[in-house]
Amino acid sequence: MEGGNAESSGLGDWFDENTGHLDDRDADFLKHWDDLLTKEEADVFRFRNELWTMISADREKLGR
Repeated sequence: MEGGNAESSGLGDWFDENTGHLDDRDADFLKHWDDLLTKEEADVFRFRNELWTMISADREKLGR
């Protein structure tokens, strides 16, 4: 997704053998889903922190 290659990855031929079939459309798809998962992970982390840093009444007021 970062535009790496066999040399920059340090994986040599293994890199090309396992990524050579991917095109720009595949990279766009992976970037899209990676972005969505990163956003979801940030929300989960925030809510998990609130579990330990907020009292239950305040969490309930926020609908959590």
